[in-house]
Amino acid sequence: MSKFNFRVLAIFLSFCPPLFCHLLAAESPVESLAHVDIGFAGKYKSGFLAPVAVTLLVGPGQSSGELQLIAPDGDNVPVVFFSSKESSRVLVTGLGKGSDYRVFRSYVKVGPQKSRLSARLVDPTSGKILWQSRLPVSLPAPLSATTPLVVTLGSSVGMDDALKFTRRSEADALVAAEVKTAAELPEHWWGYEGVETIFLPTGSAGILSQLTQEQATAILQWVQQGGRLVLSAGSQTAELLAGDSPWKSLIPGQLVEVAPMRDAATLESLTGEAFPFTDDASRPLVARLSGVRGKIELAEGPRAANVPLVIRASHGFGEVTFVAFDLDGERFAKWAGRPRFVAGLLHESKTTHKELPGGAAGARLGYTDLIGQLRAALDQFPGVQAVSFTTVAILMISYIVLIGPVDFLILPRLGVSRSLTWITFPLVAVLFCGIAWCSARWSHGSRLLVNQAEIIDIDAERGHVRGTAWLHIYSPETKTYDIAVHPATAALTKPAATAGYVTWQGLPGSGLGGLDAQQVASSTVEPYAIEFPAAVPGLRSLPIQVGSSKSLAARWWQDVSLPAAS
Repeated sequence: MSKFNFRVLAIFLSFCPPLFCHLLAAESPVESLAHVDIGFAGKYKSGFLAPVAVTLLVGPGQSSGELQLIAPDGDNVPVVFFSSKESSRVLVTGLGKGSDYRVFRSYVKVGPQKSRLSARLVDPTSGKILWQSRLPVSLPAPLSATTPLVVTLGSSVGMDDALKFTRRSEADALVAAEVKTAAELPEHWWGYEGVETIFLPTGSAGILSQLTQEQATAILQWVQQGGRLVLSAGSQTAELLAGDSPWKSLIPGQLVEVAPMRDAATLESLTGEAFPFTDDASRPLVARLSGVRGKIELAEGPRAANVPLVIRASHGFGEVTFVAFDLDGERFAKWAGRPRFVAGLLHESKTTHKELPGGAAGARLGYTDLIGQLRAALDQFPGVQAVSFTTVAILMISYIVLIGPVDFLILPRLGVSRSLTWITFPLVAVLFCGIAWCSARWSHGSRLLVNQAEIIDIDAERGHVRGTAWLHIYSPETKTYDIAVHPATAALTKPAATAGYVTWQGLPGSGLGGLDAQQVASSTVEPYAIEFPAAVPGLRSLPIQVGSSKSLAARWWQDVSLPAAS
């Protein structure tokens, strides 16, 4: 072999060790992505937080890493979501003799409906990515942000049949999901953010006994934060009120007895279906309450003294509809009127998607929903002016006229050589570049600006304060920001009683920039991170392009000691 070949081989081998070392170091502790569950029985909404469980097959090798989920926001910028529990953020492998399955639970807020999610394992010390993978294409697509989602926990109440009797337009049609096991439920109330109504039947003992303390607390806090719960508790009412049961605060009265239904005339009149039960052995059991608080929506008979069957009462900022018999009971399930009755309970549901009449005062063109109107108003910043298309068109035409016809006609009339064009053309180009630069500086401004709208609710009965804020941040330059929200502390705030979170705010609909529209992914932008509820909620490394704004939403809450009314 010639000396030249030896030199080439030596140079090649000198570069090989780093390459081989890199390949060996890149070996991942994760063997495969086994399974992904998102939402409630695969139902979740774009623009809202949803629970997600990722099952990984990890190898026997000793390793550790922080699991992160990445989902695009409303502008298709990637966002990193961590586990809501510090103890479950780090995945340690190699604890067993062979491969093992590990389940990672978190929450994800999905942006555009056609976007893709991904997961990655990151070294908590160096930040190096040990493993990453896109979640399967077969993952259910999110529902539209304006679609009302109704979730039934446990046994069925005939929701699919009930939806056939709801009087809603196609754009506002309800979507139902049934969760059979408690293992699928979130442990934090914000996991139910995209749910409009929860049906919780208790007749068939099952899911209530499976719920952990964290899961039960999550449902209660969700109601307190503004959710709507339909609680069906006929035969199980005594158990719900017993001892330290977390559900006792939801029962709108004191239990007198649980006895067979005496009069079904109001049910028959409401649904138009005859009640076939004639003796006590076949009649559904009804929980008879005294000292009822709230509004009695339906009673056994027309007289006020009759036993309440449906009671609607407030609970914090939310609402509980108490049904005094078992919707999932075997006796009631056989009644042909059950679908219509359940549909009637759905009609009480609040409408989340509000539309404005075309001539509403203060309405802004291009938006028919409240969120769109709010975003349009918050996107108006003092000192920031949009350069109109007319201005741009006039400048372009002026530039073309000056370097073309004017230059061609005027120079000969002045008796100047046409070679002077080599001087006038650059001068005109520099002039218009200066005009464009000055216009950009004038229109973009030079200061970071923030517009904010906030609503504060106070629950005087329970001493709870809730704040909801919408923020638009304008940046005059391309830059990343760390955002923190500091809720003002009330004078009588209880210790360690303040928490909250900040996320991006999406635009519903299929218009330009809407969550239902096709958007181009921002592949060159590094993902930013969302801090889960904490005393000082915020975002890390939020990128904002030059002359652009970012729409954010913040929610915070406090437990306070309010003075007694005099």
